[in-house]
Amino acid sequence: MWPVRVVGLLAGLLFSLGCATAGGEGDDDAGTGADGGDVDGVTAPLDASGLPIDAGTLRIDASVSPIDASVSPIDASVSPIDAAVPDAFVAASPDAAPCTLTWVSLLGNGNFDLGRTVWVETASNGAAIILSPAPTVLTPHSGAWVARHLGANNETETMAQSVTIPAGATGLRLRGYRCFVTQETGGVAYDFLTVRLREGGAAREVLKAWSNLDATAACNWSFFELVATNAYPGRTLELQMAATSDAASLSSLYLDTLALEAQVCQF
Repeated sequence: MWPVRVVGLLAGLLFSLGCATAGGEGDDDAGTGADGGDVDGVTAPLDASGLPIDAGTLRIDASVSPIDASVSPIDASVSPIDAAVPDAFVAASPDAAPCTLTWVSLLGNGNFDLGRTVWVETASNGAAIILSPAPTVLTPHSGAWVARHLGANNETETMAQSVTIPAGATGLRLRGYRCFVTQETGGVAYDFLTVRLREGGAAREVLKAWSNLDATAACNWSFFELVATNAYPGRTLELQMAATSDAASLSSLYLDTLALEAQVCQF
């Protein structure tokens, strides 16, 4: 049997130990929550002020995608470059084949060897301008026919042909051969041959004005090239040769192998 006094001391000691244990557990829980230590066995991170960060705010809601996959960044149905490129841009593209500048002939019967056709002739004395056989004073430059202006005094003549210039023309020229002979002397112009372009009955440009001063005593064919100052793209023009002579001393102004040419861009 324990003495009563000993039993009482043991009981008091046990009571004191129980209170201390209970208080300590409460302090640990409170301290842990305030200091941001273990909470329910999980270590919570602390913010800059030392307070715990609620782990619930760190979650990223997997149901919200950062990029909505149903919206394409580039709509594939809309081409960034329209495939229907205008023809003008295709022609100007560096990949397109470059064109070649080419002179194309516009005249019919330029060498007169089809006879008195295509050209429209007028002469005040009724004489023919396109001739075959050629006068005995010369040999035609090509074929058997030539065009002779004048050959008579007090004469007024024209020879003309209408042509349509290509829409894309960038140049226009008349080429051919001439042979002028004259009996005129004294160094004065009396007999004339003028080459001009006309449109709608009005003169547009004089390509050349020759006279007996450009003639010699005998026929010597010489090449000529007359370049227009305007290409006249897409327009219908008349090429006209007009000749006049005075009352004395004959001049004959011959033309052959004519070519009125337009410069165009061909692919």
